[in-house]
Amino acid sequence: MTAFENCTSFLFNSTTGLCTPSALTNETQPLPTSEEGDLFQSFHCNTSTGFSAAIYGDTVVCVALFGPANYAEAGADCQDKGAYLASVKTSEKYSFLSQVAGNHNLWVGCDDLQQEGTFVWREDGQEVTLIERTNVFDASDPATDDALEDCVSFHPSHSGLRDDDCSLSQSYVCEMPYG
Repeated sequence: MTAFENCTSFLFNSTTGLCTPSALTNETQPLPTSEEGDLFQSFHCNTSTGFSAAIYGDTVVCVALFGPANYAEAGADCQDKGAYLASVKTSEKYSFLSQVAGNHNLWVGCDDLQQEGTFVWREDGQEVTLIERTNVFDASDPATDDALEDCVSFHPSHSGLRDDDCSLSQSYVCEMPYG
């Protein structure tokens, strides 16, 4: 994981294969030339509220670690910050989350609160797929028949995401959309 505190844009040079953090383009900073890079991505990550831009694989995210709180409080806090509880749909994102988490258990933005046994990602409302269950969840989770374990969390001592009692107080990672 690479974190950039105040970096808000990146250049990619397909000739050299280099991806370079750069300054935010504005009136005093012109757009990059084609010699500097052929893909320019600009985004804003509000570092004043504890968020920082980070890279995992080919993806840039704006994240912050907060807590502890129960699942509902964690989700509401993220929403108040213009963010959402992090989703973890790939093994790359799972590895990234393990670096962010350190030794903390973390709430993840996934639950079956609306319909028992149907786990949904809060970020986009999509149901957890079989591939996601296989790649990022513990072998026995999420359990679809346990009415007490409706919210998903990350535990550094386990090999995948688990479902937990939503009233537990845990740390959480908020992920902010950037644009």
